[in-house]
Amino acid sequence: MKFEELIKKIEEATKKIESGQVGLDESIELYEQAMKNCKECYDILNTAKGKIEILNKDFCEDNSKQVAEAEQSTNEQSICDTNIEN
Repeated sequence: MKFEELIKKIEEATKKIESGQVGLDESIELYEQAMKNCKECYDILNTAKGKIEILNKDFCEDNSKQVAEAEQSTNEQSICDTNIEN
């Protein structure tokens, strides 16, 4: 399932639970499924982060000389100096 679809399912479950129109058992089931969807979202984001880090590393290794020259001429931060935060 795609990230956006998972987020939508989490939002829908949250609305149902918060509405107070579902019973305790259904609320627990909705919560459990929403937490599974959250974990899947987290896994998708971690995979994307890893791919971005690999692409960034490959780019920087392949173009380190060009990046260094561009940095010297523009004094701007390079994409190679960018850290991805959790």
